[in-house]
Amino acid sequence: MSDLPPPPPSNIPPPPPGGLTPPPGYVAYGGHDGVRGPVQFIGGLTKWVVGLLGAVIALQVMGLVLQATLRGSALDVQDDVLSLDAFDDKLGVYIAVSGITSIVGLALLVVQIIWAARMAKNLGSLGRTPQSFGVGWTIAINILGGCTLGILPFLMWRVLWKGIDPESPAFV
Repeated sequence: MSDLPPPPPSNIPPPPPGGLTPPPGYVAYGGHDGVRGPVQFIGGLTKWVVGLLGAVIALQVMGLVLQATLRGSALDVQDDVLSLDAFDDKLGVYIAVSGITSIVGLALLVVQIIWAARMAKNLGSLGRTPQSFGVGWTIAINILGGCTLGILPFLMWRVLWKGIDPESPAFV
């Protein structure tokens, strides 16, 4: 005999008998039955959206600072302290920054539309149906979102966010 004490009694139930598998087509509660189609990756687009958004914010701040300096220059032109040609030079810089901001903002809109459309298409591929907003709706909402004071974009992004979350139920 060994000098070791006997093992303590176990409260762990014995394992179930082998060969038990769920029936065909069984889906666990809260789960989904897998991917139904091709899923498009959105990681690269996400980086582009963040980068372009940062550029737009920086350019808008720069435009705001230039606009604040233009006010004083405009008052100087009105008082005949500054020539109109010198004011035109300062105004040209502001217009150039505003134009670049518009171009970068348009690029951001295009990338954001593609990003949202891919997410909506991925929801269908993941079996998250019925969808409140399809691919076409995401395009229209991103373009016309400002007309609704941001209400429709908020609702769309909320549905897309909840639908992509793996912890949410399959019905969005």
